[in-house]
Amino acid sequence: NLPKVRFAKDSDYVEAANALFDEATRAALKGFSRPAISVSGGYDSQAVAATACKVMGPDARVLGLTSVPEAGWDGRVADHRFGDESAHVAALAAMYPTLETQSVDAAGLSFDHKLEAVFLMAGAPPRNAMNLHWIHELHTQAKSSGCDVLLTGAMGNATFSFDGHGTLPSLLKSGRWVQLLREARAAAKAQKIGTARALVSGAVMPHLPDWLFDPVMRWRHGKTPDTQLEW
Repeated sequence: NLPKVRFAKDSDYVEAANALFDEATRAALKGFSRPAISVSGGYDSQAVAATACKVMGPDARVLGLTSVPEAGWDGRVADHRFGDESAHVAALAAMYPTLETQSVDAAGLSFDHKLEAVFLMAGAPPRNAMNLHWIHELHTQAKSSGCDVLLTGAMGNATFSFDGHGTLPSLLKSGRWVQLLREARAAAKAQKIGTARALVSGAVMPHLPDWLFDPVMRWRHGKTPDTQLEW
């Protein structure tokens, strides 16, 4: 039952979103004096960190904790990925003097660190278990540093940085051609591809039946490896 939000310019939406983000961060920090933030090299947690520094004011210190590779890491990463986020976090800290950064390498901890305790507490297997060893260590370091609250950007992918790409097939299905073309042009500009390609990949492909979609994807991207055999 929330009223629809409509502004005249894109910049008005950005301004309103920033105001809401400030308000949400103040609410999350209310009653706490020594915040820590699980901050990565990505936009979401960095937005939380920057906003926390802003709303806490120039006299409050904010602790940014970042997972980094354990000593001896061979430097291998997948395409379009980076394995050490510390340089990106250092760049953020240079912009916000009240952000103190601290690296968490979780040295010597295995992927099953505290896994039994998670089973006992939750009664269910954890999601993304291969991240838990450094998350546990990050919590430990936040506590030992005297922090009384820990903020994250964990919901950012589904909210703050969600690109809305799934709207394209919906616009095609509902026949909203003008809006579809406008959104496809924006997607094409962001992805640095042609508008026609953005329309086909973003609006048409999701509607294809599996028997046609799968071979097209194999032709475009190659056969997906069997992860069980690969591991």
